[in-house]
Amino acid sequence: QKKQLNVAGAIHGAQHAIMGMLPRFIVAGVDEIQTECKAPEKEFAERQTKRKRPARLIFYDSKGGKYGSGLCVKAFEHIDDIIESSLRRIEECPCSDGCPDCVAASFCKENSLVLSKPGAQVVLHCILGHSEDSFIDLIKDGPEPNMPEIKVETVIPVSEHVNFSDDFKIIDVRRATKDDTHTNEIIKKEI
Repeated sequence: QKKQLNVAGAIHGAQHAIMGMLPRFIVAGVDEIQTECKAPEKEFAERQTKRKRPARLIFYDSKGGKYGSGLCVKAFEHIDDIIESSLRRIEECPCSDGCPDCVAASFCKENSLVLSKPGAQVVLHCILGHSEDSFIDLIKDGPEPNMPEIKVETVIPVSEHVNFSDDFKIIDVRRATKDDTHTNEIIKKEI
């Protein structure tokens, strides 16, 4: 909020950055893991609607039926490294507003129109648990020159935990160490 960056564009850019990093960590076809891309006709609307979504990054297996192929689970095993590498790629990219090397993506069904490179940096820093004081002054202020003036906000802050389905049970939670290949939290579905 302080930086006047578009939240939907920030989430979308972070998702693209992570998707672009996945091939370094898992073997998958180009369309086997997908994400929810932000539609410009919804994000750039002229008037407020009831359409509000919690701030979240969404990734899913596009193959494998009801239970998926397991590729997202495999990616989650490396999630800290994937997010750190994604952030590093964005920060090292010389472009000003986002390009295919950092946050824009050829696979985007919405042509990467709702995109915020500096916002993606904020999202990834926050996911990694970095103190705002350690990075916020390095982030470019908005509004983003690659997007029109935003008249409505379609993303709301997450104020509570996710509600899991009845058949979902957390059976193991661990803290990662430098030598551990697990993520900060491991969540498994009991079938």
